[in-house]
Amino acid sequence: MFSYGLSALCSMNELNLKKKFELFRKFGWCDLDICAIARSQPICFTHSEERLSKGLDFFMNELGFGSSWLASRGSILMYSLEKRVKPRYQVFKVLTDKGVMVKEFNTVLCLSNVDFVKQVLERYREEMPDHLYDSFIMTLKQ
Repeated sequence: MFSYGLSALCSMNELNLKKKFELFRKFGWCDLDICAIARSQPICFTHSEERLSKGLDFFMNELGFGSSWLASRGSILMYSLEKRVKPRYQVFKVLTDKGVMVKEFNTVLCLSNVDFVKQVLERYREEMPDHLYDSFIMTLKQ
């Protein structure tokens, strides 16, 4: 992670770094949590403020995850909201509402596409509406 952190720091100036720290603080993060995500996933600081803001808004405000939880699972902020997070959340939500999903969302989110199809889509195929299954398979083909 040191080389990733060094690369991230070298790619931005002090003003941009301060803006990223302020963005996290705006979402209620303490310095300890910001430092924790900087240690575990320094590349997230190279993302645009807009992308980080959308990710923080979705995970914290829509899903209700706290800053400490996110800081300890920083890799999930690296995933594309539109291509990975939201489609998988739709599947996860349907399956948890039916009481068949036993994994946590971050576990489902971190699965590779191949493993997600095997361990979630195919395993729970009968529990999902056809349109959700079909739309997810179509997004994987794009």
